[in-house]
Amino acid sequence: MNWRYASERGAALVTVLFAITLLTVVVVEFAYSTQIDQHLAYNALRSLQTTYLARSGVNLAMLALKNDAQNSGIDALNEDWARTLPPLPVGEGVVTIRVIDEQGKLNLNTLRNNNGTINMQWRQVAERLFLTQEIEPSLLDPLLDWLDVDDFPEPRGAETNDYGRLTPPYAARNGALFTLGELGRVKGFTPEVRKRLEEIITVLPSNSTKINENT
Repeated sequence: MNWRYASERGAALVTVLFAITLLTVVVVEFAYSTQIDQHLAYNALRSLQTTYLARSGVNLAMLALKNDAQNSGIDALNEDWARTLPPLPVGEGVVTIRVIDEQGKLNLNTLRNNNGTINMQWRQVAERLFLTQEIEPSLLDPLLDWLDVDDFPEPRGAETNDYGRLTPPYAARNGALFTLGELGRVKGFTPEVRKRLEEIITVLPSNSTKINENT
């Protein structure tokens, strides 16, 4: 009789321990899910705040440019739009505004004419610019290959056959650059090279050939 009673007590104890373990797992899982949901909600809130902070900065910059267009016929670095304002507190964040005239830089897409030939005038400008930044002018060859419409490389250039041997492989654009970030896919344009060039080059439509000497 005592043995049966002890056995029943042991079975009850095992059942209770199992129930407690199961309940603990459920509680821990619920707490973890709640914590994840809280982080997701926090990140969503911060993302929304950041988006509207950025929009407010863009609107302020557009207002400065609108006022400049009404009051001035030229763009120069001594005007209000060109001044870097201190960080502006907005809500729970800050906005830093900087307006840069992209036409004060060399447009890389001008290195090829609309008919695909090399624009020798702008190539010479680019060579001098590269030299001032202590960058090898021969890097213009793979850039010119990236901009052309064929797969015949310049003397020190690179075409789809060269990029196809990389891991992962990819094809040359064989057309105008869309963004400056794309320059990182062109042979030889390492992060160090791009860092030296980022303030003095731009990517605009190929017919945007004028450079604003005031900026």
